[in-house]
This record gives sequence, C-alpha cells and structure tokens, in this order.
Amino acid sequence: MSNAGSIVAAVVGAGARTAVGRSLLASAAAVRAGIAHFTPHPFLSDRRGRRVNVARAPWLSADRCGAARFVELAVAAATEALESVTGASNPLSIFVGLPEERPGRPHDIENSITGALAVTPAFRDRIGPIVTIPEGHASALIALDMACSAIARGDAELCLVGGVDSWLEPASIDHLLGAGRLHGPSRPWGFVPGEAAAFCVLASLRWTAKHHVAAPLSVIATATSTEPAPMGSKRVCTGRGLGDAFAQALSPLRESRERATRVIGDLNGEAYRVDELGFAMARSADAIERPGAVLVPASSWGDVGAASGALFAGLAFMDAKRTCAASRTTLVWGSSEAGRRAAASFRSEPSIETEEAS
Repeated sequence: MSNAGSIVAAVVGAGARTAVGRSLLASAAAVRAGIAHFTPHPFLSDRRGRRVNVARAPWLSADRCGAARFVELAVAAATEALESVTGASNPLSIFVGLPEERPGRPHDIENSITGALAVTPAFRDRIGPIVTIPEGHASALIALDMACSAIARGDAELCLVGGVDSWLEPASIDHLLGAGRLHGPSRPWGFVPGEAAAFCVLASLRWTAKHHVAAPLSVIATATSTEPAPMGSKRVCTGRGLGDAFAQALSPLRESRERATRVIGDLNGEAYRVDELGFAMARSADAIERPGAVLVPASSWGDVGAASGALFAGLAFMDAKRTCAASRTTLVWGSSEAGRRAAASFRSEPSIETEEAS
C-alpha cells in the first residue's frame, strides 16, 4: 500500500539513542562528521578468540540484557521525541517497529515495550492504541506508513512512530557468527551489530494549523512492498520489491517534476543489500538527483535493525531544522531479511528562524 500526495503528514518532533549519541542531535552530528563508535564486545569472542566488534551504546551496562535493554533505549528516545509537543493534550497513536524473529530476540519484547511506554510520565493520560510491527529493518517505515494512513483517515491527529533494536544479545551474536555475517578481518562484506532506538512525532495538517506549529519536515509519500527473493533464499534478487517501494515513494516527485536531492539508506556492508540497491536504483535514477551518492549511517552506528527507518527520518528532520537553504527532498528505505520492503520520501522547508539568525 502507499499514501501519495503533496504532503501526507508533518514531522514535528524526533528523538534517538544510538552508539554515537545519547540524543538525536548528538547522533546526527556524529553521522555528519563521519564519527563511528565500534568497540570490542565486553565478553563475546569469535572462534579465533578475537573480541567481536560491535556498536554498543556506551552508557548502557553490559549486564543489562534481554527486553530491559530494548526498553531503556526506546523509552529515552520516545521521551525526547515528545518534548516538542509537551503542551498538546491529543491522544497519541503509537506505532513501534521491532526485530523479526531470530535467535536472541527477547520473547517478551512486545509486552515489555508497550507496558513501559504506557507508564512513562511523558505519555501519562495520552496513550492511545499501541501497535507493534515485528518486521525488522523495514518495520519503522512500515509503522510510518500505518501512521500516515491513520492520519489520512482522520483516526489520529498525533502519532508517535519509531523502532528499537539491539543485536548485542549473546544468542544473536552467536547466530551471526555461525552464519558468517559479521564484519571482520576475514569477512569484509559482513556488518557491525549495533543497537538503537528512534521515534518521530507525526501530526496532521489540521493539527499543525490549529496549534500554529511550523513543521520543518513533511512526509510526501510512504510505501511498502515485498521482495520475492529475500536474503537467504535460493532465488536471485533483482531488486523488484525495493524497486516497487521506490516507485511509490517517488511518484509524487515525478508528478511535480522534482527529484530526491538526498538518499539515506539501509546498507550495512552486506553484498545482498548492495546488489538489491543497484537494481532498484537503475529503475528510479530519473527521480534521484545523485543516484550514486547514498548516505550510509550504519558506518557510524552499526546495523541497528528495526530502528533504522526512524533514525533515517530523524536525520532528515535534524537536517531540516539546521538548513536555511532551499527546500530539500529525501528518500529513505528499509529492507527486512524476511522480504518486507518500505520506503518514504520527505520534504524539508527552509527554517525562518535560522534564516533570520543568519
């Protein structure tokens, strides 16, 4: 499904916790500066006795494990995102992306996350429906698609949309080691496992007009699809699923004869994702200003799974807040291992405050 139009919803707030920042501001600054935080795991080693390289949130104790680790990341990022709408009394519809089924995934993750959000002071008396989407890398953007649909139907005025993930559970690391997927001296095409949470606050245009809120970033379109040859299958991936998602997300730009001026993507060093993107880009290059220039945040904070899409949206939000130049359009995407694909396009507007200050 997809939602297309000039503006689907406004992004009025965002927050994040990553290995390179204890806020969205710090995380975005680290990505812009090309700063990475990859360190040896506190106690896990590969078969040669070398510590596994990970992107770990340094303020979280290595002893904190299971769902508690996810909860601490998620609550902090969600609370930060809501700081921009503290005075609003509207109920919040909440959509949370979570990892797919895999070794080391906490069995109680859904209940733990929804329960923790329900008792968080920032949410008190404002909790609406909470929907969890266990679709891995694509889940936060699928959550965005669902939230935009709810706003378009008039079912919600404010939505909290995000995702949380951590690959640092011992069973998850062991699984990745056994599958030969971790980056290392003998595996240049592997990835660095990370952990993060990110959330965005979406508002309807009715809400922003009523409350006189100027949103620096707007959602132009969202899209979801399915890849018929997912990672690990015996079929050859030609980027069909991602190409379909790109086509839907870029459709409004094509109609207005615009191009996406920036692409932020779900690449983590694995060859499958590079090949998939190449095929998808070949079909969409006409609607992208620089198809070969893709921002890859995983080079700073590692592979962050279900948090990826919300973090990409957060980067676009921060860029919109700090930029006083002309409007920019951003394309982002997420590719889940089981085959779900999701993409979204955003438009940033010049900041009047920043222009006056400059």
